[in-house]
Amino acid sequence: MRGAAAPTLAGRVAEWEREVDASAADFRIESVLVGSNPLTSVVSMNGGVFRVGDGVMFPDRTVHFVLESIEPGVLTLRARNDGLGCDRVIAVEVRRAR
Repeated sequence: MRGAAAPTLAGRVAEWEREVDASAADFRIESVLVGSNPLTSVVSMNGGVFRVGDGVMFPDRTVHFVLESIEPGVLTLRARNDGLGCDRVIAVEVRRAR
């Protein structure tokens, strides 16, 4: 009996992409303060306060995001996987409470 074949690079990338999507779905934006200087902007999400350049990772996930920008209506985050040689940019829409 032969063991299972090792996953291909394409398969590992696809699995990582699925994990990025699942992690991105977990973002819960609580409030956003956009400053005239982008480096002074902050976002409150998932119980923490973050600035541009901060790392964001959920305890039950393996994907590490870096907050790249905070703009009116949208946050931009980047997920990298150096081992696989790929990265993804995620835009998270900021919806106003009514």
